[in-house]
Amino acid sequence: MIETLRPAKPKATAMLRSMAESHFQDRSNSSLSITSLSSAMNLCISLPLDLDLYLPFDYRTDLPHLIIAWSYFFQAKLAEAREPAEEAFRIAPWISVVVGFLAGVLAQAGEKDRAEKLIETLQASKPGGMMMYHLVCSETDAAIDWYERAIEQRQPMAAMSACTGFFKPLRASPRWPKLARMMNLSETS
Repeated sequence: MIETLRPAKPKATAMLRSMAESHFQDRSNSSLSITSLSSAMNLCISLPLDLDLYLPFDYRTDLPHLIIAWSYFFQAKLAEAREPAEEAFRIAPWISVVVGFLAGVLAQAGEKDRAEKLIETLQASKPGGMMMYHLVCSETDAAIDWYERAIEQRQPMAAMSACTGFFKPLRASPRWPKLARMMNLSETS
């Protein structure tokens, strides 16, 4: 599906192409692939703002937009993160991480009403989305509460996310050792 890439650095191009292709292949289960999400979370922290130079032309999936939004967010560019977060949501409103991230961006931008409406769609069954929302809003204890639910539900993304840069605030919490034990991870992971 992805035929051409814009000129880019070879390592980033290969990684993003692989993530995007695996994301297309994993659409049958309507969730982000574990490898794609973990790689994207770690990659976003260090990518430059001209991130679209690295991405495939095919933007029909939510993942390239989410990667761009995460990159802007990690670089403290909240206003710039909004448009790609909105586009990821337009493409895949059923993916809880996308919903939670957009809701967090909206809340941080002062649009609490719209953020709350999005969060209402997640409350009952989507700990991943709620955890993402609280992480974006820097609400570590609430994020940990939802992370613990994801672990209890044995959601694969819980263990996969444990080592990502995005989850650093959770690992810094005094509550982290309990979560690590729940996943049979080292408490210092």
